[in-house]
Amino acid sequence: MHEMGMAPDSINGFIVSLKEDGEAAESRNDLRGALHSVKYHGEKLVKWLDEAEEELELCDIEPEKKIALKLKCSDQVLKHLKAVADIAKAEFDTSQDKYAHQDEIRILINRSLLLTESIYRPKGSDDDWNEWSNGLKDILLGIRMGKK
Repeated sequence: MHEMGMAPDSINGFIVSLKEDGEAAESRNDLRGALHSVKYHGEKLVKWLDEAEEELELCDIEPEKKIALKLKCSDQVLKHLKAVADIAKAEFDTSQDKYAHQDEIRILINRSLLLTESIYRPKGSDDDWNEWSNGLKDILLGIRMGKK
């Protein structure tokens, strides 16, 4: 039986919407992961280019060739920076209005726990509850908080 105002279709639609929102959140996380990866590799590229430039200064190469090589390396750095900017913009555009304060997340988790415990704990064993609790703990510990 459903409470007043809780039509089965509205509940099913709500659950589908939650699943879709979760999938979209995973996509945004993938974008943030790509951004971190590009930043990491960019730092490595700049470090490598700095080291290569020092070695280049010691080489007996014509000045024009040194300049051409430096320009080519600079072009690679600029392409990399453009990739970082594009990913950062995409991540910002897709998620700026999707963030929730950690206190709101804590309230959501607490209410979900209370509801789940009141309905499902009496229906299962202590082992079932412990298994579910440990699974939830793993999920919650995987949440990234704040700017990193």
